[in-house]
Amino acid sequence: MLSLDPTQARCGLSIRSYLVRFGGKTILIDSCNGNDKDRSTETFHRLNTPWLDRLRKLDIAPEDVDMVMCTHLHVDHVGWNTRLDNGRWVPTFPNARYVMNRRDVDHLSAPGTHAMIRELWLDSVLPVIDVGQADIVEGDEVIFGKAGDGMWLRPAYGHSPGSCMI
Repeated sequence: MLSLDPTQARCGLSIRSYLVRFGGKTILIDSCNGNDKDRSTETFHRLNTPWLDRLRKLDIAPEDVDMVMCTHLHVDHVGWNTRLDNGRWVPTFPNARYVMNRRDVDHLSAPGTHAMIRELWLDSVLPVIDVGQADIVEGDEVIFGKAGDGMWLRPAYGHSPGSCMI
Protein backbone atom coordinates (compact mmCIF):
# COMPACT_ATOMS: atom_id res chain seq x y z
CA MET A 1 0.00 0.00 0.00
CA LEU A 2 1.28 3.43 -0.95
CA SER A 3 0.08 6.55 0.79
CA LEU A 4 1.18 10.09 0.07
CA ASP A 5 0.87 13.03 2.41
CA PRO A 6 1.99 16.19 0.56
CA THR A 7 1.67 18.31 3.71
CA GLN A 8 4.34 16.20 5.39
CA ALA A 9 6.43 15.52 2.26
CA ARG A 10 6.31 11.86 3.17
CA CYS A 11 5.41 8.68 1.39
CA GLY A 12 4.21 5.60 3.30
CA LEU A 13 5.06 2.18 1.88
CA SER A 14 4.14 -1.32 2.94
CA ILE A 15 6.96 -3.76 3.54
CA ARG A 16 6.08 -7.40 2.98
CA SER A 17 7.37 -10.93 3.06
CA TYR A 18 5.94 -13.73 0.98
CA LEU A 19 5.53 -17.26 2.24
CA VAL A 20 5.51 -19.93 -0.47
CA ARG A 21 4.99 -23.65 -0.19
CA PHE A 22 6.49 -25.37 -3.19
CA GLY A 23 7.82 -28.87 -3.79
CA GLY A 24 7.31 -29.81 -0.15
CA LYS A 25 9.38 -26.82 0.99
CA THR A 26 8.45 -23.76 3.03
CA ILE A 27 10.09 -20.73 1.45
CA LEU A 28 10.18 -17.19 2.79
CA ILE A 29 10.80 -14.46 0.23
CA ASP A 30 12.39 -11.48 1.98
CA SER A 31 12.32 -11.13 5.74
CA CYS A 32 11.30 -7.48 6.26
CA ASN A 33 12.90 -5.24 8.91
CA GLY A 34 13.66 -7.27 12.01
CA ASN A 35 13.55 -6.24 15.65
CA ASP A 36 16.21 -4.74 17.92
CA LYS A 37 18.44 -3.52 15.08
CA ASP A 38 20.46 -0.33 15.50
CA ARG A 39 19.62 1.71 12.41
CA SER A 40 20.66 5.18 11.31
CA THR A 41 17.15 5.79 10.01
CA GLU A 42 14.64 6.40 12.80
CA THR A 43 11.87 4.55 10.93
CA PHE A 44 13.80 1.26 11.20
CA HIS A 45 15.68 1.83 14.48
CA ARG A 46 15.14 -0.71 17.29
CA LEU A 47 11.79 -1.97 16.06
CA ASN A 48 9.65 -4.22 18.20
CA THR A 49 7.10 -5.75 15.84
CA PRO A 50 4.96 -8.91 16.06
CA TRP A 51 6.30 -10.22 12.72
CA LEU A 52 7.38 -13.62 14.11
CA ASP A 53 4.08 -13.97 15.96
CA ARG A 54 2.24 -13.39 12.69
CA LEU A 55 4.27 -16.16 11.10
CA ARG A 56 3.40 -18.48 13.99
CA LYS A 57 -0.31 -17.67 13.53
CA LEU A 58 0.08 -19.26 10.10
CA ASP A 59 1.34 -22.39 11.90
CA ILE A 60 4.89 -21.70 10.71
CA ALA A 61 7.62 -21.91 13.34
CA PRO A 62 11.05 -20.51 12.47
CA GLU A 63 12.33 -24.12 12.41
CA ASP A 64 9.81 -24.97 9.66
CA VAL A 65 11.29 -22.58 7.10
CA ASP A 66 13.52 -24.41 4.60
CA MET A 67 14.71 -21.45 2.57
CA VAL A 68 14.89 -17.67 2.77
CA MET A 69 15.22 -16.08 -0.66
CA CYS A 70 16.57 -12.53 -0.54
CA THR A 71 15.53 -10.49 -3.57
CA HIS A 72 18.18 -7.98 -2.53
CA LEU A 73 20.06 -7.02 0.60
CA HIS A 74 18.41 -3.82 1.76
CA VAL A 75 17.36 -3.07 5.34
CA ASP A 76 13.66 -3.70 4.69
CA HIS A 77 14.31 -7.10 3.09
CA VAL A 78 16.81 -8.85 5.39
CA GLY A 79 16.06 -7.70 8.95
CA TRP A 80 14.46 -10.94 10.15
CA ASN A 81 17.30 -13.00 8.67
CA THR A 82 18.62 -12.82 12.22
CA ARG A 83 17.37 -12.27 15.74
CA LEU A 84 19.14 -11.18 18.91
CA ASP A 85 19.93 -14.09 21.25
CA ASN A 86 21.94 -13.36 24.41
CA GLY A 87 23.63 -10.39 22.78
CA ARG A 88 24.48 -12.20 19.51
CA TRP A 89 22.82 -12.11 16.11
CA VAL A 90 21.80 -15.63 15.12
CA PRO A 91 19.78 -16.91 12.15
CA THR A 92 16.06 -16.61 12.85
CA PHE A 93 15.43 -19.71 10.73
CA PRO A 94 17.90 -22.31 11.99
CA ASN A 95 17.10 -24.96 9.36
CA ALA A 96 16.92 -22.64 6.37
CA ARG A 97 19.30 -21.99 3.53
CA TYR A 98 19.52 -18.25 2.85
CA VAL A 99 19.84 -17.49 -0.87
CA MET A 100 21.42 -14.16 -1.83
CA ASN A 101 23.17 -12.67 -4.84
CA ARG A 102 26.95 -12.32 -4.82
CA ARG A 103 26.85 -8.77 -6.21
CA ASP A 104 24.93 -7.56 -3.17
CA VAL A 105 27.15 -9.54 -0.79
CA ASP A 106 30.25 -8.00 -2.39
CA HIS A 107 28.72 -4.51 -2.21
CA LEU A 108 27.80 -4.81 1.48
CA SER A 109 31.11 -6.34 2.52
CA ALA A 110 33.34 -3.88 0.64
CA PRO A 111 35.70 -1.79 2.76
CA GLY A 112 34.56 1.78 3.27
CA THR A 113 30.85 1.15 2.79
CA HIS A 114 28.41 3.68 4.22
CA ALA A 115 27.51 3.17 7.91
CA MET A 116 23.89 2.31 7.03
CA ILE A 117 25.09 -0.50 4.79
CA ARG A 118 27.69 -1.66 7.27
CA GLU A 119 25.19 -2.04 10.13
CA LEU A 120 22.85 -4.28 8.16
CA TRP A 121 25.80 -6.32 6.89
CA LEU A 122 27.00 -6.94 10.44
CA ASP A 123 23.66 -7.81 12.04
CA SER A 124 21.53 -9.32 9.27
CA VAL A 125 23.77 -10.86 6.59
CA LEU A 126 27.22 -11.75 7.97
CA PRO A 127 25.87 -13.88 10.86
CA VAL A 128 24.06 -16.12 8.35
CA ILE A 129 27.21 -16.45 6.23
CA ASP A 130 29.41 -17.11 9.28
CA VAL A 131 27.36 -20.14 10.37
CA GLY A 132 27.35 -21.61 6.85
CA GLN A 133 23.65 -21.14 6.07
CA ALA A 134 24.11 -18.82 3.07
CA ASP A 135 23.96 -19.91 -0.55
CA ILE A 136 25.57 -17.06 -2.46
CA VAL A 137 24.55 -17.25 -6.10
CA GLU A 138 25.92 -15.56 -9.20
CA GLY A 139 22.76 -14.46 -10.98
CA ASP A 140 20.41 -16.49 -13.16
CA GLU A 141 20.17 -19.60 -10.99
CA VAL A 142 17.68 -22.42 -10.61
CA ILE A 143 17.20 -22.82 -6.86
CA PHE A 144 15.29 -26.07 -7.11
CA GLY A 145 13.26 -27.87 -9.71
CA LYS A 146 14.12 -26.83 -13.24
CA ALA A 147 13.77 -23.63 -15.21
CA GLY A 148 10.14 -23.28 -16.23
CA ASP A 149 9.00 -25.74 -13.55
CA GLY A 150 10.66 -24.71 -10.33
CA MET A 151 11.95 -21.62 -8.55
CA TRP A 152 14.87 -19.62 -9.77
CA LEU A 153 16.49 -16.23 -9.40
CA ARG A 154 16.79 -13.95 -12.39
CA PRO A 155 18.89 -10.76 -12.27
CA ALA A 156 17.00 -7.46 -12.08
CA TYR A 157 19.99 -5.27 -11.32
CA GLY A 158 19.42 -1.60 -10.62
CA HIS A 159 17.65 -1.07 -7.31
CA SER A 160 20.72 -2.67 -5.75
CA PRO A 161 23.81 -4.17 -7.39
CA GLY A 162 22.38 -7.68 -6.93
CA SER A 163 18.60 -7.22 -7.15
CA CYS A 164 16.86 -10.37 -8.36
CA MET A 165 13.39 -11.50 -9.37
CA ILE A 166 12.08 -14.85 -8.18
